[in-house]
Amino acid sequence: MQGFIFSPEIIFTDASSIWLFDNNHQGWFHRDAKNEMSIDKHSGKVHVWGAVSMMYGKLVLVTFRQNLDSELLYRILLEDLIPEANHYYPNGWFLQMDNDSKNTSGVIQKLVREKVPNNINWPSRSPDMNPIENVWKLLKQRVRKRLPQTIDELEDMIHEEWNRISDNDIIHICESFPDRVDKCIAAQGNRIKY
Repeated sequence: MQGFIFSPEIIFTDASSIWLFDNNHQGWFHRDAKNEMSIDKHSGKVHVWGAVSMMYGKLVLVTFRQNLDSELLYRILLEDLIPEANHYYPNGWFLQMDNDSKNTSGVIQKLVREKVPNNINWPSRSPDMNPIENVWKLLKQRVRKRLPQTIDELEDMIHEEWNRISDNDIIHICESFPDRVDKCIAAQGNRIKY
């Protein structure tokens, strides 16, 4: 990311998953960590794909239960993100996506070349760089507190809590991006604490 020029027109994107009955977890756990309240792997989960920006806060949240593949991602980008981004940023915007294989597939790269004004070359394996990771943490904490009991409740609560997160809170999280870049450069690409 050296030489990167920060722009407030960056749209940060990412996917995550929220499990049913993981309401006793405070954060990320190493697979070898001993935790009495482990997630029931058969309880089900809802996947989320979202987009946020420093200028507007929340832009897009899509929930789904199937695994994310390039076909679904294509529909999300074409039907949800691109129209919304063009609405908010009629003079152009920058798309941030990580280097996940779905994001770098031929069909997605062709769509990005044709429909996205600017694409950011993003380093692989850099979750501490992307502010949306902090938004996911906030969303998961809020949903967990509500103790959903079914997958339908979980999905409804995800949308309700997303809508309750203030755009100002998301803007504040996104404003940390230039500092993240500076710290990453200073750490010579090594992990930073964010």
